[in-house]
Amino acid sequence: MTDKEKCQLIYCTFPDAEEARAVSKRVVGDKFAACANIFSPHEAIYEWDGKICEGKEVAVLYKTKASKVPDLIKVIEDAHSYDTPCVVALPINCGAEKFMQWISQQTS
Repeated sequence: MTDKEKCQLIYCTFPDAEEARAVSKRVVGDKFAACANIFSPHEAIYEWDGKICEGKEVAVLYKTKASKVPDLIKVIEDAHSYDTPCVVALPINCGAEKFMQWISQQTS
């Protein structure tokens, strides 16, 4: 793989599984990500508007290639119900070659 084809994980949180599922189906269907892993609701503690807040969120890990990251982030931001969604890209430094190739093929 070239550097442009290196794979990345995108970590994102959603307010509930329904929104996570809807956005994930769109992202995978449009080939922005090869796969989405939706995790069970978890506790989130954060500061917002000067107050400590607590709530439940659903985390999603998307697997994609680096060249798709900007468009993937834009699609998530446009579809997301939060004003400031958590969307971060994490490089995959190493992985099973066949799996990395699969990610690249699924997002072509």
